[in-house]
Amino acid sequence: MNLPAALSLTAATVAIVAAILAFGLSSAPAWRELRWFGLCALTGAAYELAAVPITLDVSARTIALSAYAGNFAAALHVACWFKYFAARQGRVTALFERAAMAGCVAIGVTGVVPGFLVQPDRVHVRWVPWLSTAYVGAERTAIGHAVLPYFAGALVILFVQSAYRWAKGAPGASSFTIGLAFVLVGAVSDTLAFTGLTTAPDVLGISLLLLVLFGGGTIASRFIAHARALEASTASLALTQTELVKRERLAAVGELAATVAHEVKEPLTHIFRTIGELRALPPGSPEQDPLLTTIQREAERQRDMVKELLAFARPRAPVFAPADVCEIASAAIETARRATDAAHDDVTLHCKTASVLVECDEQMLRQCLVELITNGLVADGRTRPVRVDVALRGDEVVFTIAGNARSSASDSGATRSLASHAKRLGLAIAKRVADTHGGTLESSSTTSDGASELVLPRTPR
Repeated sequence: MNLPAALSLTAATVAIVAAILAFGLSSAPAWRELRWFGLCALTGAAYELAAVPITLDVSARTIALSAYAGNFAAALHVACWFKYFAARQGRVTALFERAAMAGCVAIGVTGVVPGFLVQPDRVHVRWVPWLSTAYVGAERTAIGHAVLPYFAGALVILFVQSAYRWAKGAPGASSFTIGLAFVLVGAVSDTLAFTGLTTAPDVLGISLLLLVLFGGGTIASRFIAHARALEASTASLALTQTELVKRERLAAVGELAATVAHEVKEPLTHIFRTIGELRALPPGSPEQDPLLTTIQREAERQRDMVKELLAFARPRAPVFAPADVCEIASAAIETARRATDAAHDDVTLHCKTASVLVECDEQMLRQCLVELITNGLVADGRTRPVRVDVALRGDEVVFTIAGNARSSASDSGATRSLASHAKRLGLAIAKRVADTHGGTLESSSTTSDGASELVLPRTPR
């Protein structure tokens, strides 16, 4: 194995790798033209492999087969560059390009016919002294001698087109033009060496590899640009989503604040009226106790409303730890019963599985269930107990809170009751908890059976 043969094998290997990468990328819709680049690299690799025997001690038959393969690969290689050049611009090949390609294909087909382009029984030996290497090739016929100038002319057409696009500032045109320039220099050098005017080694194969590499450099630059654009787009999308969440939260808080400000007059009216009645009573009157109870109840309603508004406007970061979902559901039921003065039979719990530990923020999940159960208890038209089901579904835990009345959580308007707005705020808090845990929430305002379904993964996503 001498230096020229080793270089040809190395060049063929590099071209094959480039072809594999191109074919892999071409599966993407925006990179379909890389199929033609892959064929350019593959035919270039075939040409390099066909050039390996010409500097080795092999038989005349092997030299002839090498010439046939080299002519065929070179012809298809030039034709594929025309297709890639057009596909890169998103257009079909022009008439003169198709004519040049047809000539290349004709050369490739006739090049494997013995005696048409090369004479298989005669060899041409060319000695390169400074490499101490002899280049042995099949003797060309008169038609065969015209093949290399034809290829050079076809490449000149591509070069002129690419140089024009470079002058127009087309992306990627500069690298392609420089690569074509190397190929043209290589073609001229090999022609001069073959005619005996110079003692230069064959460099056309290396020039074809440089064209592939320059073309690959353009693809790499384009790939990097796409990756950067995708990264910027992802960052922009994340920022937009954050802004949307902030705006949604502000809009919800603003709407709730407006309606709460309107509805807060009701408990305040009760409080002030009761205070007036207290002042009218003599000290130590037994009628003071129920009036004080009324003040406390209305004040607690105000406190709970403010507490939920603050919880919605300033959510805390979750703290995940293993917790028993059935125990959390049971605790949430008791909290909801006390908050609504509901009887024990107004809520039933059905855990359809044994103790299940889930990675969650226990306080958040309990508050979420309290909001959903409370909404079920205070729903207009409820005539039967609220049923809470806890079940496993694959790697998820499903909480179903079902009554027989649809929630008015989707209603709007400044004249709704304070309880209605509390339910809307409660659902907003429950939805946030579901999102925080990587789950989903279908509220009773959107389900057909009046049930709310909370689905959480056993491990937060």
